[in-house]
Amino acid sequence: TGRIRLCEASPRLLRRGFVEFSHQLGFIRQTCVSAGGDYGAWISSATYPRGIRARWAGEVRGEAQPGRANAGVASDGLVENLGVFSASAAGGRNPFGGGGRVALGFDRQSLGWSFNVNGAWSSPKFRQVGNTGSQFQVERELLASAGYTLGRFGTLSLAAVSRSYRDQATTTVAPHRPAVDLTSPP
Repeated sequence: TGRIRLCEASPRLLRRGFVEFSHQLGFIRQTCVSAGGDYGAWISSATYPRGIRARWAGEVRGEAQPGRANAGVASDGLVENLGVFSASAAGGRNPFGGGGRVALGFDRQSLGWSFNVNGAWSSPKFRQVGNTGSQFQVERELLASAGYTLGRFGTLSLAAVSRSYRDQATTTVAPHRPAVDLTSPP
């Protein structure tokens, strides 16, 4: 709900009849840069993915914390010899009002060229569960990457991220040169 889903084109996930329920319950960590037990309010989420057809899966997810709750649906579909298309939509209520978020994506993994593109848009009053700060509210984001497998020599890849915030300047991150992983693939 609200998070960009990086699709995993796994045969286990995109098969008819696959069901896996998960629930998480914990507390929001207030500071991640120092050791200690500085925790805030409780937070909870539940996810129910289900394989609908041989190459199509759906998911329902809910998240909550005091004063904030979101619910959403997502779907992944494998198009033979092309890649996995994904879409999600979420809505919720919080102290600022109600809002929503939608996302679309495509992911292709192959022995040669691999690439993915994911984009999302949020309405002005949508707030992700767990995000307690009022700044850095993402309005829209685009993530893209491409890579080429060099066999036993590793992978050559490029990636870029662009985020537009409601109260901050747009941030775009792209490398000045391609990343090269020269480790041998497993």
